[in-house]
Amino acid sequence: MKKKILIADRDASLKDAFRVIFSDDKYEILYAENGKEAERLAAEVRPEIYIVNVNLPKTAGIELYKKLHKEKYLEAARFFFMKDENDTTELIGYQAEGVIEKPINFFKVHERISREDDVIELKEVVIEAQEPSVPVAPVVPVMEPKEETVKEETGFKSFMGGERRDVFGEIRTRPAAGLEEPVMAPALEEEVKRVLTQVMDEASAKMAERLSPVIGRYVEDYTRRTLLEVAEKIIREEIEKLLKESTA
Repeated sequence: MKKKILIADRDASLKDAFRVIFSDDKYEILYAENGKEAERLAAEVRPEIYIVNVNLPKTAGIELYKKLHKEKYLEAARFFFMKDENDTTELIGYQAEGVIEKPINFFKVHERISREDDVIELKEVVIEAQEPSVPVAPVVPVMEPKEETVKEETGFKSFMGGERRDVFGEIRTRPAAGLEEPVMAPALEEEVKRVLTQVMDEASAKMAERLSPVIGRYVEDYTRRTLLEVAEKIIREEIEKLLKESTA
């Protein structure tokens, strides 16, 4: 089932940027240009993730956060504030998961939001890799005082629990006399690492290829708007100056 991400911001081009970053098969991107629209979408579709600009028309981002919290929409959702460049709004005290500042680092945003899904998928790969494809010699624990098993301290905390285990979540035991310790786990570990590295390399290249034109358009639009605002300010100041001189 797709997770719904609600983007609430005055800049409509962010919608396309987030659609490129987050794959269509896992996420659905929703967009609201003001607080009222975001509030309506929250009530209708109950997004799992909110990214809300602090300064929104009609209903400000902080007020929207308070309403969503009061309606208990955030109990099963993640909420991120977004701030425009040079925005100094203080957000300490709000139980948001984080603050995204402009200009946006889309790669970091993707990493932060998709982290839980990535951990779940990696866990599934690891569990699948635990099943050996060929028979191995049985392993019998050696009963010793105060130590029934020997745990390999690899420094990797298992996804399956809090104990120190190897990369596949196994507690390694000493082999019975005359039997060699199985070597399947290290071989599987190397194979999983190789496959994961290949998958990540392919995904990174594909993401960069899809993201580049969107980021380019976003930066271009942002620069154009900034220049127009500066030009408008200069023209306004010159007109006011001329008016003052003509009435002097």
